[in-house]
Amino acid sequence: DYVSFGPVGETALGDGAVVERDLFQWWSEVIELLCVAQGALDEKEITSLSSITDFFAFGEEICNQENPAAALARLTAAITV
Repeated sequence: DYVSFGPVGETALGDGAVVERDLFQWWSEVIELLCVAQGALDEKEITSLSSITDFFAFGEEICNQENPAAALARLTAAITV
């Protein structure tokens, strides 16, 4: 079981609202259920959220790139332990 929050960055979908980092922080401190960040992820957001989320769900961040493998490598390099 897990919960997924997103988008974390600006996207043309929906009403333009983004999930604030504070929600991930609160969730990681209070709830045991795993948490996934998704939607409009970039290196800055990944670095900011990596210590307070359990997983990242990549989609368009890699699928719409000319070189998806390079995009995935770039994004995963931003994950800090």
